[in-house]
Order: sequence, then C-alpha cells, then structure tokens
Amino acid sequence: MKILLVQPPHWSPDGHADFDTIERLVSGRSGDVMLLPELAGARLDAFRADRSERGFR
Repeated sequence: MKILLVQPPHWSPDGHADFDTIERLVSGRSGDVMLLPELAGARLDAFRADRSERGFR
C-alpha cells in the first residue's frame, strides 16, 4: 500500500481553500491512501458533493 501524506505549509481557515491547496500539491502524485493529519477528526460541512464527485486525481 502506498500512502501519500499531505501537509501544506499553511492551512487556511477556509476548508475549501485547503482542499484547493491539497489538490495542487498532489497533482501528478499517486497513492492508495491520502492522509491529511491536520484534518483527522475535523468536521467540514464544506466537504461538498462536488469534492466527493470530483475526487482527488
């Protein structure tokens, strides 16, 4: 199993902006699991359907 650990140098108070940053960081990389340690246990009502439909590719 290949794990991709993602830790941007700065997190925005806006969860949507964080996911945009993460998408840029992981572009061109691959992994079976992507781990976002700072978001573990976080609750983002902002994790909208467009994110889950689009996924991180």
